[in-house]
Amino acid sequence: MGENKDTSVAVEILNKFGLPTALLIVCGYFIWGDIIRPIATNYQELLIEVRLNNTEIRKGMLDLGEENRRRIGKMEDQILENTETMGDGIQTIANANKEELKRIEEKIDRLMEKYK
Repeated sequence: MGENKDTSVAVEILNKFGLPTALLIVCGYFIWGDIIRPIATNYQELLIEVRLNNTEIRKGMLDLGEENRRRIGKMEDQILENTETMGDGIQTIANANKEELKRIEEKIDRLMEKYK
């Protein structure tokens, strides 16, 4: 008896909308269920995976940036330390040269006085 009712509903739909429209609805239902929905589901899963990968890449880039910042800071400290060491060395050499220049100037002054 349930089949009669289903059949009568199908016959009513055919009478009301016509055979082409009923076929279009039935084909659309199967196309949606068997083709479009699985593709859409796969695409959605792919988008989720891409978003997660992008999040991981972003985190990796931030970590890399922090590590590079730390390394560059360490290099700057070493350069500053080396610069201070070189400055001290230059100052020592300048002081040594200053004393040597004083002696040379004194010798020149004595020679100049001698030949005057």
